[in-house]
Amino acid sequence: MKIDPDTVYTEEELAEAFNLPRNSIVYVMRSRGLKHNRISNRYFILGRWFLEWLDEYSMVNLKENLPKWAKAQASADLIANQDSSNQDDSPPE
Repeated sequence: MKIDPDTVYTEEELAEAFNLPRNSIVYVMRSRGLKHNRISNRYFILGRWFLEWLDEYSMVNLKENLPKWAKAQASADLIANQDSSNQDDSPPE
């Protein structure tokens, strides 16, 4: 699903689009800083707010919240990617 910056979404629509439980989106709004408006018992999120939040709290920024095994795997993947990119940058012989 493509998130349109100028469209207003409900928490249900975002949860369905990303195959998440609704309470995951509510948790992100309450404790992880996703901007939203609440009217009665409904939450509304502007697409731009969601995209900004997603950019700010990308996997790199959330790395400190990962379990130790996931940090180790992420570090190993990063090193492997750096090694392969360094090989691609070497001049041809």
